[in-house]
Amino acid sequence: MKCIDKSLLQKYLDGETSKPLTGLIEEHLAQCPDCAKKLEEQQQFTHWMKNSLASIETESIEIPDFIPVKKKYKYKNNNKITLFIYAVSLVAACCLIAWLFIPSLNKPSQSDQNFIIIYSLDGEFDANRPLSQQDYIFQVIDQTNVDKHI
Repeated sequence: MKCIDKSLLQKYLDGETSKPLTGLIEEHLAQCPDCAKKLEEQQQFTHWMKNSLASIETESIEIPDFIPVKKKYKYKNNNKITLFIYAVSLVAACCLIAWLFIPSLNKPSQSDQNFIIIYSLDGEFDANRPLSQQDYIFQVIDQTNVDKHI
């Protein structure tokens, strides 16, 4: 058997090893002076720790009362002007974003007015298929030619 590590020695000291393993450890300790010395040091340390923990009086330990920390808000409740300014700024920013990203509702440009697109289903509507897979008929009418004939 190779030398015993500290965790296995501690388990042996605490009586947490199985009977066959305990026999192997005792055999090894009888033959290996280094492991026997480690065992003696571990026993001394364990004894010292138990005595140190036993000497602590639980009554001498003071546990302070729990005092929750009050949250500090950046804005005071009485500072309504600052809150109003931030609210107005937020609304203005939202309006600007909407103006930039939502297409304008103006009349279509001159190039869009030249063509009319008419679409209809080719056959019956199939409710089991999505709209993108339906068969459509598209008709593109050049409005400039239609206006000349009228």
